[in-house]
Amino acid sequence: MADRGVIPDATDAVRGEWLRRVEAEYRSAVITQHLTLWLMQIGASPDLVRGGLRIAADEIAHAELSHHVFAHAGGTAALHLARETLDFSPDRARPLEHDVARVGVEIFCLGETVAYLVMRTRT
Repeated sequence: MADRGVIPDATDAVRGEWLRRVEAEYRSAVITQHLTLWLMQIGASPDLVRGGLRIAADEIAHAELSHHVFAHAGGTAALHLARETLDFSPDRARPLEHDVARVGVEIFCLGETVAYLVMRTRT
């Protein structure tokens, strides 16, 4: 029977997964912050803008918690965000509202919702 007081050494795979989670939370915060900027630029309601800022802050909090686990597992690698995946330039040929709708649907309605449902079915 294993001693419950002993925590086994974390593997590179464990550290790699927690670093990936930190990066994913940062990416989500960047996307949310960018979308919130667009909401401000189109004059969206203050409650919607505050909601976007709250979500971005939540994502940073998740990144911080994940980083604590990464560090406690012995991780020391630097965070590396794939910046090419963070470019959400608007299509200047159409109104910014179209891009707000596109990114909102792609990221929040499809991406985040599907990810949530997949994680929920795994637990």
